[in-house]
Amino acid sequence: MLNLFVFALLLVFCPSSSATTCTVCKTTYEAARDAGGATDAEKCTALQEYLTCLETSAMGDAGCPPATADAAQIGTDYTGASCSFTDTCLCQKLFWETDQSADAAAVCTAAQAYIVCLKGKTAATCDGSGVMALATGVEARMTALTTDCVITTACQCEIDAAKADISDDTKKCTAYKAQYACVYSLATAPCDAGTTITTLQTSAAASVTGATSCAFDDTCLCQRVYDAATKTTDADKCTAHKDQLSCLRTSKSAGCDGTTTKSAVAMTSETARATLPVGDCPALTASCQCEVDAAKGDADTDAKFCTVLMTLKTCLSAITTVTEAGCTSALAQAALATDTAAKITTAACSSAAYVTIAMTSLFVSGLASIIL
Repeated sequence: MLNLFVFALLLVFCPSSSATTCTVCKTTYEAARDAGGATDAEKCTALQEYLTCLETSAMGDAGCPPATADAAQIGTDYTGASCSFTDTCLCQKLFWETDQSADAAAVCTAAQAYIVCLKGKTAATCDGSGVMALATGVEARMTALTTDCVITTACQCEIDAAKADISDDTKKCTAYKAQYACVYSLATAPCDAGTTITTLQTSAAASVTGATSCAFDDTCLCQRVYDAATKTTDADKCTAHKDQLSCLRTSKSAGCDGTTTKSAVAMTSETARATLPVGDCPALTASCQCEVDAAKGDADTDAKFCTVLMTLKTCLSAITTVTEAGCTSALAQAALATDTAAKITTAACSSAAYVTIAMTSLFVSGLASIIL
């Protein structure tokens, strides 16, 4: 008896003093559904109210989770009354019509699928409320199952995505980029055991590029180009690293994970490139070295970014062979110099921000000379 009591505690979804048992929810629903003269519209409304009622139930309550036949009846009633629910409400229907009566593992699997279903939804739930609260409730149910429902890091990323505010294009872009940042460097399994982490990452990336006026930041774009490059041989790897470093020379944002600086990304790439055999990865040209130095430069602020650009301009100006190749065959010294000049203009590096940091550097340098 004690073991049964402990098991019941582990199966509690979201304890609430106002929770209604599944048995009570079912009885109320069937009374409304079977009332004489009930129209299909009224039956559909009753079904929505039933699903909402079930959301307030706890696993240890009477009739919870619904028995196999009761769960199947939800789908039958929906079809029989020709109901039409919002896509969010359909996620609720899918969850509750899934047979979860076997054990906690069945509940966990259904809840994981529930989270995946809720991601990207903006329509109202069955009771007309918002998705964020519903997703938060699903997370609580999964957490309450403790060891019977392990939430991987990748699955938590999906849960956070389902709970995110995507009520307008700007918020949607922010949420989708946050999800991609969350899963970018992971290797753990997603919520859905049938989905690979690669598929989840691809899907998250598609969410970003598919959202209105939403795009990856410059450093992440460079990383994504590198990730997609062929890296079968050492020569391939050399080309991929050099392409990434060239791309990073005028980048400034954090990387795809949202935290790693672009200079750290560049340093990692250059360190890996430098370990490749010289036969497959020859020494850098002077122009390419200028690009690599710029890629590794600290660009965390506008002023520092301008310093990187101005230093790159000075470095390239010292090279007299305008046809000398840079890190990529597409950009020689002349093209790199032109592009750098354009970036300096765009970044307004002659502004007070750059002048301030330049003057500060001169002051510190002069003060150091006096002290020494």
